[in-house]
Amino acid sequence: MSIRDSFTPEDWTHVLAAPMLVGMSISAADPGGLFSAFQESGAVARAVATGASEDGTLIGEVAKSYQVTEDRLGIVEAMKSVVAGKKTSEEVMAAAIGDLDRIFALVSAKVPEQAQGFSDWLLHIAQAVAEAGKEGGFLGFGGVAVSPEETAAIEKLRGVLGGATPA
Repeated sequence: MSIRDSFTPEDWTHVLAAPMLVGMSISAADPGGLFSAFQESGAVARAVATGASEDGTLIGEVAKSYQVTEDRLGIVEAMKSVVAGKKTSEEVMAAAIGDLDRIFALVSAKVPEQAQGFSDWLLHIAQAVAEAGKEGGFLGFGGVAVSPEETAAIEKLRGVLGGATPA
C-alpha cells in the first residue's frame, strides 16, 4: 500500500498543494516584482524536484505526483479555491497558512510517522522561497535576502507545521 492510499482522493489533492501553498504564503508576505515571483516559483519547483528522490516517503510521493498531469490539474484547482475571493496579499497568506494547518493536521492523523519529515521539507521550501529573490532592491541591487515580512511568515508556518512529534 502506498502512502497515497492513506488519503481520500480529495485529501490527497490538498496534500499535493502543500509545497505550492508554502511558496504562496512566503510570496504573499512580501510581494516583489515579476522577476522575484519567477525566482520564488523556481525555488518551489527545485525543492519539489529534489524531493522526488525520497523513495518510500510522503515527500517522495508528493514530489512524484507533480509529474502526473491529472495530479497537477488537481493542484491548480486546489490553489484556485484558496485564493478565490481574496483581495489582498494578507488575505491570500492567511488563507494559504490556514489550509496548510488543515493539511498538516490531516498528514499527522493519517501518516504520523511521516509528519515530521514532511513538516521539515515544507519549512525548507519556505526558507528557499524567502531566499530566492532579494526584497526591497531595484534591478537586483540593494535589498535584503530575506525580508522581515518573509521571516514573520516563516515563523507563522513554523507554528503551523512545527507541531509534529517524531514517530
